[in-house]
Parts: sequence; structure tokens; C-alpha cells
Amino acid sequence: MKVIAAVALIIGLAASFLTFRTHLDVGPQDVINPMRPFATPFILENKGELPVCSVALTTHIADMTYENGSTLNNGNVVYADDQFPFIDGGQSTSVWLRFPFTFPSPIKSGTVSIVVKYRPLLWFQYREQRFLFHMDTNAGGQLVWLKMMGREHGSH
Repeated sequence: MKVIAAVALIIGLAASFLTFRTHLDVGPQDVINPMRPFATPFILENKGELPVCSVALTTHIADMTYENGSTLNNGNVVYADDQFPFIDGGQSTSVWLRFPFTFPSPIKSGTVSIVVKYRPLLWFQYREQRFLFHMDTNAGGQLVWLKMMGREHGSH
């Protein structure tokens, strides 16, 4: 009888974890203006069941190539973008990548990471997820943001 109770407890804990775990995702909308690619809204989505609290986004520019041939290669260019007190489970919100400067010419390609720091409801530790995006020209000649598969996860 104790074995059955232990197995039921383990299955219950595993089911609870899978049901209530946090799962955030970030993705771009399709429209990109070559003169203002960072005006493209991104969608921050809480795909979990429970709310997340104290959500903060930070954007890092890894590299940028302009149409005039100049480049920006500095992974330390960091700007805080948006903060939200909470995002309910199953909800999403638009976020923009804000930078306190204008770009010298239209951008040809680039790589950015968006770091989302948050605290799951009923949890005291903050977690952090990093989403990597590359901006490039598609076959139709339009600039698009592409999510890179090597996105990093981490906890703090």
C-alpha cells in the first residue's frame, strides 16, 4: 500500500510540475522598416498556466551591419526596455526594443538577444531566459527577424 501511495505522490508531483511550470516565449511580428528595424514589436507570451511577476526585459546588440558597409560589433551594448508587474498565464503583450540613439543608415543585418528576467508566482527566486534573434534579408528582399535555435536558458 505504501508503494502505491509513493507512486501516486510522484505522479501527482510530476503532473503538477508540468501543469504549473512557467514557459515564456518571445517572438517578432513580421513587419520591419529597414530604417527603423527596432520599431518592430515583439510579442512576450506567458505560455504557462500561472502568472509571472516582476518581468523585466533587457536587449543586447551583439552585432549590426549597415547598408553603407559600416558595422557595430559590441555584445556589451545593453539597454533596459520594458518592465511589467505581472503577466497572467496564457496572456501576451507587445514589447519594443528601445535604444537611445538612431542608426546612421538602413540596417542590412544584425543579431540581438532579449533577456527576460521574471519571478514565477509562488516562487521566490528570479529566473532568466535569453532569446537570440538574427535580422536578415529574406528571398523576397524584406528584412525579417529570425529566432536563432541556440537560445540560452538560465536561472538566477
